[in-house]
Amino acid sequence: MNSYRLYYLDYAGHIHEARTFDCADDAHAQRLAEAQADRRSMELWTGQRLVRAYAHVPDADVDA
Repeated sequence: MNSYRLYYLDYAGHIHEARTFDCADDAHAQRLAEAQADRRSMELWTGQRLVRAYAHVPDADVDA
């Protein structure tokens, strides 16, 4: 098992919240992270390695 950290980032890119969990591999960790996703940007890390960055999802009702 590997230890992973899922960081939720604010609009300035600063860590707002973090969750830690153990998974067998990166693929399982990514599925778990995606299940916990909300509209914020997120980064999934294991140790010093960035596994994946998830972009902020803008509000659907805001005109561009």
